[in-house]
Amino acid sequence: MKKALDYRKWFRFDMFITRKGIPEERFTNKVFGELSGGEKAMSIYSPLFAAIAAKYSYAAPDAPRVISLNEAFAGIDSENIAQMFQLVHDFEFDYIMNSQVLWGCYETVDELSIAQILRSVDSPVLAVARYYWDG
Repeated sequence: MKKALDYRKWFRFDMFITRKGIPEERFTNKVFGELSGGEKAMSIYSPLFAAIAAKYSYAAPDAPRVISLNEAFAGIDSENIAQMFQLVHDFEFDYIMNSQVLWGCYETVDELSIAQILRSVDSPVLAVARYYWDG
């Protein structure tokens, strides 16, 4: 199962990076090492999303295009999270994401159903608060 789900085996990617004031260059391990934590995270999500979208392109047009992310976009600042949601939107993904801090209320998100789990530290009981974001 691990080999079947390893997206790096599905396609070969040649990645390039464009940064302000620097000409486009091939994305190498050296360049990766120069990036901030948020930029590194974004550079990991982008080829993953591209590989998943390419695989989904073989599916029926009405098939769900589901991705699920645990601790979605951790370490990425708010502006770049909005760009990540734009990428998710552009790839037409259906998604389930969880996070301790992510709400998903960005201009790049058309609509979103949010479920917040509420629980006191020592309580065996929890509640779910539901919200709807309509852009």
